Amino acid sequence: GVADASEIVEGVTYEGDAMVVGFNPKFLTDGLEDLDGERAVVELIDPGRPGLIKGEGHEEFLYLLMPVRLWSLSLTDFRNYAAARVELGPGVNMVIGRNGQGKTNLLEAVYVLSAVGSYRAPTNAALVRHGADRAVIRAAATSRGRDVEIAAEVRRAGGIRLLVNRVPLERAREMEGMLEAVLFSPEDLALVKGGPEERRRYLD
Repeated sequence: GVADASEIVEGVTYEGDAMVVGFNPKFLTDGLEDLDGERAVVELIDPGRPGLIKGEGHEEFLYLLMPVRLWSLSLTDFRNYAAARVELGPGVNMVIGRNGQGKTNLLEAVYVLSAVGSYRAPTNAALVRHGADRAVIRAAATSRGRDVEIAAEVRRAGGIRLLVNRVPLERAREMEGMLEAVLFSPEDLALVKGGPEERRRYLD
């Protein structure tokens, strides 16, 4: 159940059976870059579970690979959704629908959990469905080697309250690395197609 992709790692020779991973290959290359020695042993139980890089001849070097996987997403009074639940499978998941049905809103909900804020709404009020006081986003995920339930309560007049396994977090930074996401939106094309002011703003 892992999507097909490949990664070329320059300057590295691999010996062993074909390796299949269920996480971003950059996590693997990051660990190898931190290794002082010439050889390393990579241990994986299966593609979707944590792995370990050990430095051969450097027993003090251990690098833990932590895959993150989103299993389900449920929304209450978020954007145009009064209530919705989506089950996600391993590998690539496609969201298909007509214009205006809320495909982007699903992706935005994942981003709100990951970044504790929206990438397109100027205020939290825009995330809450008309007539409601708050929106709730819940996700079941595998993160840091364990299954977790992550929730965000978005108040129309107020901030975002975060809960992990139904326990409130005191600070938003406690969410760092819990549910990592990479966003690419149509607006990002302005970096290439737009004027130089967009590129300067991005770099700043």
